[in-house]
Amino acid sequence: MSIGKWFGFGLNSDYDEGLRLHSAGKYADAIPFFEKVVLTKDPQIHRQAHFYLAECVTQLGITLLRTEDFEGARGYLERACELHPTFPDVRLNLALAYRGLNRRTEMNTELREALVLNPRFTRAQFLRGLALYEAGDIEIGLAAMKEVGASDPLFSGDRFEAGLNNHELGDRGTAVAHWNVLLILERNDAGLFIRIGDQFARKELWEQASMEYEMALELEPTFADVRVKYGQALLELNHVHRAVAEFEKAIELNENYADAHAMMGVALRRLGEIDRAKSEFKVAVTINPDHVIAVRELTRLR
Repeated sequence: MSIGKWFGFGLNSDYDEGLRLHSAGKYADAIPFFEKVVLTKDPQIHRQAHFYLAECVTQLGITLLRTEDFEGARGYLERACELHPTFPDVRLNLALAYRGLNRRTEMNTELREALVLNPRFTRAQFLRGLALYEAGDIEIGLAAMKEVGASDPLFSGDRFEAGLNNHELGDRGTAVAHWNVLLILERNDAGLFIRIGDQFARKELWEQASMEYEMALELEPTFADVRVKYGQALLELNHVHRAVAEFEKAIELNENYADAHAMMGVALRRLGEIDRAKSEFKVAVTINPDHVIAVRELTRLR
């Protein structure tokens, strides 16, 4: 079966229409189509529809977050977390909504969850430092934010320095305002590259898709789901060893990501490493007993 089918393209007309609307940025319009597909419980398409439903809800929440409609954002992002509880970026955005509502206990809970899911998530690390700064732990918070800047250039540029200058002048409110911008920036272009990559993948234009995913990963290297999409495109291009490297990175970022284990199994099978492939498929099924790829491949390799 083509990996394009594993993306779900061409299997269901409602799913395809949802994808078209999603790609056009019409997230509210896309939601009913994905909800309809999810209700079918077809295991071959259910998982991908569930993913895109969560993505649409998340994007609507982020839009409201940027316009400082924190209550509206909270509603969408809480639903997104219910749909995808293991996505650290969704947890982080929900933490930002709670912060805007001055609900610090809930903010800290979501922030901790984001960092448990991805301890190297620099936006979450930066928010943790900024939250300490706002709570009065000035030096500890500053040190934490500077440490993030040492590993991620986004948090060490002119905007951070402007905030630092205001801090040194005793204007902490303006300093926080500058640093807030860094959290809201969220490397917006990464989402655009991902959406364009998905469009190319639907058309089975794998070279173009791989280039878009690669650019997205340059901006957001810790997105495990994009690592898997990139690896899938590389498999279609027969760059199997490179695909294995991407799946390994995805598993390193999220060891409980069933898709990453399943696709690692596919790549290993192509390399003739059957025992390792079976092991990866078994891990995927342990995480998600209904995982279509892993179940099919284990049956095939018996």
